[in-house]
Amino acid sequence: MVETGLGDAYVPHVVDNEEVDCYNYFAPEIKSKEVFSLILPPPNITGTLHLGHALTTTIQDVIVRWKRMEGVECVWVPGIDHAGIATQVVVEKQLWKEKRQSRHDVGREAFEERVWKWKDEKGRVIENQLRRLGASLDWNRKVFTMDPTQSREVTKAFIELFDSGLIYRADHLVNWSCSLQSAISDIEVDHVEVDGPTPIPLETNTVANISRGVLNWLGDAYVPHVVDNEEVDCYNYFAPEIKSKEVFSLILPPPNITGTLHLGHALTTTIQDVIVRWKRMEGVECVWVPGIDHAGIATQVVVEKQLWKEKRQSRHDVGREAFEERVWKWKDEKGRVIENQLRRLGASLDWNRKVFTMDPTQSREVTKAFIELFDSGLIYRADHLVNWSCSLQSAISDIEVDHVEVDGPTPIPVPNYDRPIEFGTLTYFAYKLHNSEEEIVVATTRPETMLGDVAVAVNPRDDRYARYIGRYLWHPFRAETIPVIGDDSVEPDFGTVATKPEWCILRAVVDKSCCGLGFVTE
Repeated sequence: MVETGLGDAYVPHVVDNEEVDCYNYFAPEIKSKEVFSLILPPPNITGTLHLGHALTTTIQDVIVRWKRMEGVECVWVPGIDHAGIATQVVVEKQLWKEKRQSRHDVGREAFEERVWKWKDEKGRVIENQLRRLGASLDWNRKVFTMDPTQSREVTKAFIELFDSGLIYRADHLVNWSCSLQSAISDIEVDHVEVDGPTPIPLETNTVANISRGVLNWLGDAYVPHVVDNEEVDCYNYFAPEIKSKEVFSLILPPPNITGTLHLGHALTTTIQDVIVRWKRMEGVECVWVPGIDHAGIATQVVVEKQLWKEKRQSRHDVGREAFEERVWKWKDEKGRVIENQLRRLGASLDWNRKVFTMDPTQSREVTKAFIELFDSGLIYRADHLVNWSCSLQSAISDIEVDHVEVDGPTPIPVPNYDRPIEFGTLTYFAYKLHNSEEEIVVATTRPETMLGDVAVAVNPRDDRYARYIGRYLWHPFRAETIPVIGDDSVEPDFGTVATKPEWCILRAVVDKSCCGLGFVTE
């Protein structure tokens, strides 16, 4: 149900405040020597979490939950990273913005105090974000990269690496930042090749008041086809020849051909990719099958919209054959785009096994599955109300119907109408009793359906109408009689208390006589 009183956006603190504390559950007392442990790559305290953190945290969460499901004791350690010079820069910018002072102006002690305050504030925000994300971290073990224990371990590691000759000290050119007055790592330096004299704009660094180069002519955005065209073909590697009977297989939930992939596909595909790669790392033969879904009526709708937009024609205007040809053309175009998107995403799918839900093999298997379900009595055919689309002239599934509750007359936009249509208005009309001048007034918000009325329901405990149960009413349009039936679900205080019965009420009297009338609904 969709209530009109809901807000325009999802507000997490309204919805999940009561749920967050349950994640304190993931604080195991380790009883085994064999423990599966992961360390959350500690987010930098330079700011708060962004979408990339949500993605990588979700991937780790999937792995840890997977291992717990296998009965393995797991420790997933959260923490935050001091981020060194990067944090110094953002705190300096904040100081300059607020007081027009540099760190040299306030002195080392005052500046360090400001940095620690920044760390505490951002640390609390990051922890809160991770908790609300639902990450099953062990918060009893959270760390900070400058905690004494962590610092000692880092120092110890460096000494061991130095003693073993894996790292060393030597005279060497360094990356010197005039602004920071410090050496910086290679990862913080952009190396750009120029083919000749190239004018590069300079920008003033207001924190240290020293000019630094800004290579803004590189382009405003990452252009995938420039960077990764040569990398895509390597994913054809994931086409195994199955030699074992024990195979780990996954089917990619086939994207609908109604459009192209969106961020949700990127997330769920990545999660499956992590699982499959994990199993390959364990030496398991894996098959991950890609495909696309025809999406039935949904695809018909988008192709019809395209046809109307381009030619101002409906599918009836062009005819069945021409319209189907247009749908297959749409499928081929969108299918190529979707496959290209999945390849560029780096999904390690087995493209030799790609399928389409309307391929002959898939169609036969679906038919076979339905027959087996029918024969076993798990699915059946019956007369039942359906969701009928006047626009599509077809029945549609429950998932494609929006149920909206209204408390009174409410204008609601309706497809193919230029203005909203008012719903929730009660319309009253009377049914005369057969061979009598008496009448029962019925209230309904759907007066057009009275043409198909097969009964009128009243509450048998309502003294005003109980005496009419078992009698007949005269239908004014069909020139035939319909019975009055009793059911406790009729609300005694709503409308006129007489109503057109819901399907569930009618089903209750199937194959039963109604007050001796022999009334049935089928």
